[in-house]
Amino acid sequence: MKKLILLMFLLVNALIASAQFVLPVIPDSSYGVTSVYSRRTGSDIYQLNDSAIYRVSVWDQDSASNGFGYVVDYNGTRYQGTLPFYCTDHVINADVCLLKNAGNTITAAVVYNDYNNNNYFLEYFEWKTSPIGFYSINVDTIFSGTMGTTLNIDGNSSTDGEFTIVWDDNNQIIYEVVGSIANGVVAQNNIAVGISPDVSMYYNGTEDLVHVVYIDSSNQELTVNDYKYSDLLLSNTIPINSQSIAPNTNSSWAFPHIASPGPNSGNGKDWTVVVLELDTNNCNVTGFNNSLVTRIPYNFNSPPTQLTGVPNYDLSVCYTDQYPNNGIYVGWAFASDTNKFVSPFYNILNNTNYSIVLRCNNSGTKIDTAYWQVSSSLTNNNNDFSSFLSMASRHGSNELFATYQNIVINGSNLYDINYKLIMPISSANSFKLSNEITNSNKKLVNISCYDVQGKLLFVKMVNDFEKNEFMVSKDISNQIIIIKFEYNDNSFVTNKYFTTDLNKIIIK
Repeated sequence: MKKLILLMFLLVNALIASAQFVLPVIPDSSYGVTSVYSRRTGSDIYQLNDSAIYRVSVWDQDSASNGFGYVVDYNGTRYQGTLPFYCTDHVINADVCLLKNAGNTITAAVVYNDYNNNNYFLEYFEWKTSPIGFYSINVDTIFSGTMGTTLNIDGNSSTDGEFTIVWDDNNQIIYEVVGSIANGVVAQNNIAVGISPDVSMYYNGTEDLVHVVYIDSSNQELTVNDYKYSDLLLSNTIPINSQSIAPNTNSSWAFPHIASPGPNSGNGKDWTVVVLELDTNNCNVTGFNNSLVTRIPYNFNSPPTQLTGVPNYDLSVCYTDQYPNNGIYVGWAFASDTNKFVSPFYNILNNTNYSIVLRCNNSGTKIDTAYWQVSSSLTNNNNDFSSFLSMASRHGSNELFATYQNIVINGSNLYDINYKLIMPISSANSFKLSNEITNSNKKLVNISCYDVQGKLLFVKMVNDFEKNEFMVSKDISNQIIIIKFEYNDNSFVTNKYFTTDLNKIIIK
C-alpha cells in the first residue's frame, strides 16, 4: 500500500480567512443531461452527520431528460444520479426540500406542475442503502388548476419532516399546503390574493414558523406573512405578523424569494427577501432583511457600479450554518456587458448571460464588492447562457450547493444542468509536520491542489509520479491550500492547510 506524506511546516495558529470571498474549491460538475429547456431549478442540502451529506436538485423535465438529481457523500463515497419524475413529460416549476423523520430517514419532497393536465404533484424520493441511492416511493396529487406564476416548497429537517407548499393559480389566488413525512398532506388553505409566492420555514425548538412572501394583487405591494405551522394545520390562516411595502414610483415588484436560518442559529423573526424592482430603464436587485422598511441595494447606488443597468433575473437567496456571523448569500443571473461588468476572477465574457453570487452579512447587506461567477465553462463571444440559479446551505456544514442551467453554444455541454459545491474556508487547522493518509482497503489514484480562491494549482496521477515523488512549486508557499485525495473507489478526502514552506509530496 502506498503512503502519502506531505513534507511541510504548517501554521500552528488558526488563520481566519472568512474575510476573503473565495471561489469554489470544487469545479463545475454536470448531471450529464442534455436538451433541458429549463425555466427554473431548485436545490437543497442536508448534512446528517460527518459521513452523510445529501444534495438534491430539480429542474423542468421534458421527454429528453430526467428532472431529479442527487450528489450524496455517504460513508466516504460520492454517489451521483438522476431520476425521472412520476410525470415523465411536460413538467414546470419544480422545487425540492430535504426532510428527515424521527428515524433519520432522508426524503426529498419534490413539487411540480404538469402543464398538460393542470395537476400539481408532490413526489417523495427516499434515500435507501440497499441498493444505495434515491428512489421514488410515493406521489400525491395536491391540486388541479391552471398554473399561475410560481410553485415552491420548504421544510424543516430538525423535527419530523414538516413541509409547507405555496403556489398561485391563474386567478391570482395563493394557496398553501402543510404536511409532514409521517402524515402526508394535512391541510390546504387559501391565504391571499396575489402572485409569485415563496416560502421558508424556521424551527425555534418548539414551534415551526412559516414565512411567506408574495406580491399583493390589490395594491401591488411586496408582502411577508408569518404563520405558526400549528395554526395552518388547523386551517387558521391569520398571520401572527404581516408587513408590506410599495415599490418606488413608476416601478413594480417581480419574483420575490425568501430564506431564513437553519435550526441552530438566529430566531423566528429572521428572514431575508430578494426581489426585482423593475422600471423603464433598470432591473434592480433589491433586498429586505427582517422588515420591509429599508431597501438593500445589491446592484445599484453602491459599488460595484459595473452591475448597474444590465438585465437581472432569476434571483436566489439562502442562509448558511455560519449565521448570525455573516452567513447570507444572494445570487442572480444577468446579461454581461463589457462596458458594465469586469469579472474579478475570470476573463470578460462578451454577450454572455451567467449567474453570480455575493456574500452578505447578518443584515443581508453585501460584505464586499467581490462576486463568484458561478459558471466557469462559458466561452467568449458566443451568446452562452447560464441561468436559473438555485442555492442551498443552511442545513450543510460550511458549504454552499448551487445548481444552474448551463448552455455552452460552442462547447461540449448543451442545455446542461450543472452543480457546484462551494466551500468557503473559515479557518486553517493545525497539523503535524508530517501528515500521513493510509487506508489498506483503498488505493490512492489522484492528488489535486487548490488555492484559497479555488484555482486548481496541480493534479497528479499517483501512478505517473517519477520515483514516487514530485517537487511542488514555491509559489504556493505561505498561503492556505486545499489538497484533495481521490481513491480508486471514487471516495475522496479534502484537507485545508496553511503552508509556510511546502517542499515535496512523496508516495511510499
